[in-house]
Amino acid sequence: MRAVVLQYSHRFDEAVADLEAAVRAEPDGADAWAWLAAIHTVRADYSQARRACEQLSALAESLVGTGCVATVDSLTGRAATAATALRQALRDDREAEPGQRLWALTRLAELEEHRGATAEAEAAYREALGLGQRDVYLLAAYADFLLDRGRPAEVLALLKDLSRADVLLLRLALAAKAAGDPRLAGWTRELEARFDATRVRGDTTHRKEEARFALSVLGQADRALVLARDNYAQQREVADARILLEAAWAARQRDAALPVLQWMARWQVENPVLRSLADRWEPTR
Repeated sequence: MRAVVLQYSHRFDEAVADLEAAVRAEPDGADAWAWLAAIHTVRADYSQARRACEQLSALAESLVGTGCVATVDSLTGRAATAATALRQALRDDREAEPGQRLWALTRLAELEEHRGATAEAEAAYREALGLGQRDVYLLAAYADFLLDRGRPAEVLALLKDLSRADVLLLRLALAAKAAGDPRLAGWTRELEARFDATRVRGDTTHRKEEARFALSVLGQADRALVLARDNYAQQREVADARILLEAAWAARQRDAALPVLQWMARWQVENPVLRSLADRWEPTR
């Protein structure tokens, strides 16, 4: 439990130490293996993430184990295989409880995005939303999917009256800017106030979101780059890599993009958005 609290504050080294102690004391503790897999994935330590997923697969439901392994595989050059495996696991376990199904469908949607399968990704997102559970992570992920495809009006409808969550308010502001919605000014002021409040508290867990806000809403490339670099030093998921590439390009600082470019080359990252962003630097290589 302490490890779970620590990881929410991005104190990942301490969280991993606690979790490793937990699985030494109780090797069949599925929750601890699941958290280890999640943290190692966030930090792009895919060898350790896969090890944790394999341990989890022997202890948890098939859908959970398959989803864990598929998430790692999708980030290491095997997105198509991962999506096929997870889709089959969803077919085989149609009686899984709704929370597990929502988690697996959200993972599947992201896997399909990683391999550029837009229609399949949207189908998975919509099936997950159809379960009727209000999940902030799912709503934010689908909102990003819609924004990437030039559909801001759908984001404004999807997230209507859901501005209490910072990550959803950010998507509302991004959609409002894209759509020319007059609510943008109010949402911008509110986001600035919320980010100011997190700094007063010493909370650094929202740097990715603040970097997106600074770059895409305020047009402040230098501020965005500082935030994106600091964020990427802690966590290295696709969204973290993307905002660093975008901010580095906007600030015309190729050296800042190098950690992401090296990560993509090492792990054969397939995500088409990241590949497109990385290819911008090709003429200077």
